[in-house]
Amino acid sequence: MRISPLTYNFTLMSQYYELNTSRVNLKAYASIDEVTDKNASAATNPINASSTSSTTLSKKIDNETLLTLLSRLDTQFAILMHIDKPDLVLLLNLLDKDKLIIGLSMLSIPKLLNLLLGLPKDILVKALLLHMSQATLLSMMPQKELFRILNSFKIRENMIIDLIRNQPTHILIQLLESVLGESIGALNHNQVLKKLETLNKRQLLEGLLTLPSGSLLEITLYFTNKDQSLLTEMSRDALSRPFYGFSKFMLAQSFGVLENSEIIKIMSTLPKELVARVACMIDPNELLKVLTTKFPNLLAAIFG
Repeated sequence: MRISPLTYNFTLMSQYYELNTSRVNLKAYASIDEVTDKNASAATNPINASSTSSTTLSKKIDNETLLTLLSRLDTQFAILMHIDKPDLVLLLNLLDKDKLIIGLSMLSIPKLLNLLLGLPKDILVKALLLHMSQATLLSMMPQKELFRILNSFKIRENMIIDLIRNQPTHILIQLLESVLGESIGALNHNQVLKKLETLNKRQLLEGLLTLPSGSLLEITLYFTNKDQSLLTEMSRDALSRPFYGFSKFMLAQSFGVLENSEIIKIMSTLPKELVARVACMIDPNELLKVLTTKFPNLLAAIFG
């Protein structure tokens, strides 16, 4: 089926799309969110063909002229909107991760949160650690979440012994007496350690919390520094809570822990209009090469 010659109006298109590689205005994303919400599931061609100020593209056009036109966001977007969504998604592979992240920034905060919080817990942990240290993350957690970590099967009695091994003898005596509930008399360092090694994990943890420098937070940080995967022992709700305080761009940046292919897979679930906007960040030279090799019939229908 032949496609009628495209018409476009730059002012109208700038209302739909406020982004280029030299000027990224995050405030403009709010309007993009609104447009996406209202129009994403509706029109397949958002171009106002009836505008009196529109310009009709030439039917006979060489690659140099086409490249010039593809450098204009309005023209680029108009052409991309005539490509099927699955093919548009494939075009996103031409973008680097930074541009994919910018593309995600077009989404509203609720949409970003919905997509992000649906990811596995280990990904949520990695995303949080993009923005803060383990110490800061743990300091934000209620005590019950720290206990989830300490109760993990990954923490063994010998790991706790390693933690307290270098403590002064009198501190170890205090720990042992706290667990046993009785005085143990005068023992040397190795004798106390030998007795501690007979205790189970729960007894050791209870005693550990009596150490002057052994606050729950410090103890937990010690173990998570040894094994970062322990952070996934915390509940999904606790790991989700910090994201609600993030800005839109911080939320988008959080997806940076994913591979490009995984980000593109997420984008494949978004409306075609938004995918086309993200694809507008493809370098015009690369886009021209793809269009002429993969979509010659489309160009012929538009310009032929």
